[in-house]
Amino acid sequence: MAQSVATRMMLSADAALSSPQWFEFRECSLVGTREFGASEGHRGTRQPASCRARVLKDLCQGTFSGRLNAAEIDWIMPRVFFAASGATLIPGENASSSDAKFFAFVDKVVEFYLYNKLRVNQFTLSGSESNYLDWSFACVGELESSGGSWPVSPVAPSCGVALTFQDVVFTYSGTPYTPQSFTLTINNNLIPTIENSLTPTLYEAGNMEVSLDMTFDFRDATNSLSNNKTLYRAALAGAAASLAVNDGTNTYTFSFANLKIPDGAPTIPVEGRLSMPLKMMAYRSTNALAGATDHVVRLIKT
Repeated sequence: MAQSVATRMMLSADAALSSPQWFEFRECSLVGTREFGASEGHRGTRQPASCRARVLKDLCQGTFSGRLNAAEIDWIMPRVFFAASGATLIPGENASSSDAKFFAFVDKVVEFYLYNKLRVNQFTLSGSESNYLDWSFACVGELESSGGSWPVSPVAPSCGVALTFQDVVFTYSGTPYTPQSFTLTINNNLIPTIENSLTPTLYEAGNMEVSLDMTFDFRDATNSLSNNKTLYRAALAGAAASLAVNDGTNTYTFSFANLKIPDGAPTIPVEGRLSMPLKMMAYRSTNALAGATDHVVRLIKT
């Protein structure tokens, strides 16, 4: 299809799209996935037969991404955390709660598709110098259906303000640092339960893995810039850290109880800046049950 042909997406808490949120996506790979079974036949032929073919599994999965405004962030991010909407999001435990599931209605030009009971399996926020921030959501769901029509009175798209890399502030152990690029990943490691069904009847939350990959200039505190070399081989104990983005009105802060930096070292290119890529892993700060602030990651809106 030509670039001039429009595609659209709406997200909703229910299949009836009773209170949808317009989502200004850039890319969408949501798709139905079926697994077929077929008889291999008896000995004497290398060619599988179509006899006794059955559908063994039917589900949907895929990724959508965009440069989000505040309304879109406020709608989708509670689904990443399996949490009720609010100013502070902390990780929930129930991937099948009403706070976790949602529906996506996508206009793919020649057909409409509804993706049922999606959950965010992995969320990625990334950015680099002089670019927009990209918000990406890898989802798994229970079923794809096609047909229908775009609502007569759909929710209208809104402009809002998209976040860019200059809106980012990274703080480690109370000290701010300025990166060249970053990728924040929240992996929910969802575990599907299918049992005697074609589609998953339940998704359970697995171990939550949160990583933050960042690249810095390797330098000391010259020219009033951050002393990035202090991050190299940071203490095993780790430290509290945060990644904050601000659109001029709203600040979204990803707060990490304990961020460790086990890997990374400066690299020396033939020419240009000395860079120091660091792979950081987030943890809770104690072995006790999670408290009000002791979480691998929280998202705080102010």
